[in-house]
Amino acid sequence: IDHFRIALEAFEQVGHRYEYANTLTNLALAYRATGLYDRARSTYQEAITAWREEGAQVREAATLLDLGFVDYLEDDLDRAEEYYRRAIESGRGDLELEIGYLDHMANVHRKRGNYTDAGSLLQKALDGFDREAHPLWEAHILANIAELALDAGWISRVSEPLRRAEEGFTRNGDHHGLIHVGYLSAKLAVEN
Repeated sequence: IDHFRIALEAFEQVGHRYEYANTLTNLALAYRATGLYDRARSTYQEAITAWREEGAQVREAATLLDLGFVDYLEDDLDRAEEYYRRAIESGRGDLELEIGYLDHMANVHRKRGNYTDAGSLLQKALDGFDREAHPLWEAHILANIAELALDAGWISRVSEPLRRAEEGFTRNGDHHGLIHVGYLSAKLAVEN
C-alpha cells in the first residue's frame, strides 16, 4: 500500500494523470483485498473522478463496477446494484464491461435468492462472447454457474460447469480460479 502512495505522489508531481488514476484504482483494490472497505470506497471514488477528468470512460465504468463490488461484499446490494447500473450506462458497447456487468448483477440476484434471474444473467453473459477468444471469462462464469446451483440447492447441476471451469482454469494457469473451484468442490462434498 505504501508503494502505491509513493507512486501517486510521483505521478501527481509530474502530471501523469492516466498513471495517477490507474494507481488509485490499484490502491483501492489493495484496500479491498485487505478488508479496508471504507478506504477502498473513497479511493475508488477518487479514481472515478480521475478517470472522468482523463476522459477514460470505459476505465471509469470499470471502476464503478469495482466500487459496487465493495458494497456487494458489505451486503449493501441496493447500492452495489446502483453502481453496476451506472457502470453499464457509462460503458455500454465495451464487451468486457458488459460481461462483467451481467456477472456482477447475477451475484446480486443470487445473494437475494433470485436464483432463476441470476441463472438467466449468467447464461446471457456466457452466450455474449467468443469462448475461444476468452477462455478465462468462460471458466469464471462457469464457476459462478456452479456456485449458483449449489446455493440454490440444484446439486445435479453443479458438477458439469464446475468440471469445465476447472479445465479452463487449469489450461490457462489461473490459480485463483482453481482455488475458487476447490472451495466449490469442498462445498459440494458437504452437500452430498
